[in-house]
Amino acid sequence: MAHAIMENDKGFVHGTTWHNMEEYIQLDRAVTLEEAREVMCYPLEKLPLTLIRTDAEGNETKQFPKAFSIIRTDTNDILVDAVGARFNLLQNDFLLDFVNEEFLQTTEGIEIESVGTLFNGAVSFVNINVGEFQIRGDQSPTVSRLMYCNPLGRGKYRCCAHNVRIVCNNTLRAAEAEGAANKTMARISHTLSAANRITNHMNGLVEVREGLRRHQVVLEWLATQDVDSGYVKSFLEYLFPVDIKTASDTIKRNATKKCDDIISLFENDATLNGISRTKYALLQATTNHFGNYRQSNRTSSDMVEWDALDGERAKNKDKALAMLVNDDWSWQ
Repeated sequence: MAHAIMENDKGFVHGTTWHNMEEYIQLDRAVTLEEAREVMCYPLEKLPLTLIRTDAEGNETKQFPKAFSIIRTDTNDILVDAVGARFNLLQNDFLLDFVNEEFLQTTEGIEIESVGTLFNGAVSFVNINVGEFQIRGDQSPTVSRLMYCNPLGRGKYRCCAHNVRIVCNNTLRAAEAEGAANKTMARISHTLSAANRITNHMNGLVEVREGLRRHQVVLEWLATQDVDSGYVKSFLEYLFPVDIKTASDTIKRNATKKCDDIISLFENDATLNGISRTKYALLQATTNHFGNYRQSNRTSSDMVEWDALDGERAKNKDKALAMLVNDDWSWQ
């Protein structure tokens, strides 16, 4: 059950879900605050565990260890078997109040894209769309998101910026990986200071939107820069450097296959109307390559996806953007 959506889980998603679980309702609009509250505001209680011992005569002795269970009281699901005395339990409406007051009511263009629970409510998440822009000539919009997750019994609170539609456990993990890679991930323990630390970090992530605007300026400039076949050839030679004298035939062949794949994507992308032979088109072809290319049939699509988010493929995408912006490849 990779999606981790169980009997007592619920969610709303702006758009479609790959799993089509009926517990997650698909919408053709943003998720409202009332719908988010319907999903996340279930009662949680931290209850002490009692250990009962019976002696040889059948007499019971009660002991009270410093351990507690977390119970979802509307369904009686035991969400966490045992936590310590210092574990501070926050109700999920704390987050929704924060999202409403600091984002939805104050900043135009911010909306809830998805909200849901997993593992019968042990995990809850909110995914916020903080900005969308479209480069002239590109039919596909670019979206940036902020994510908050409360994984009871599965680690610390998590907050980050990313660009993944969260609709299940798999996509939640992908968003977390991207947040770790882009250095915006915060992991905050369930202690008394958690509320203040989450608030401070989420406020800091608003700055990501300004970074998104700056990134938009860069991409729009790339869409005005025409390139010829000679530029593309040189770009790929620096992107996939091969020492002709020492490289094996296999290395040379693999590099050629990668270059051919990017050239094919660059020359045949029908979604780029009027900007098909620009640096922007070359960037799109390169990122599509690193997001999908498989060296052999033994390379799984899951491995490719994770590496493109948080691995060598991700580093190569950053490298390609820097090369296209600077045109100074000597440092490569």
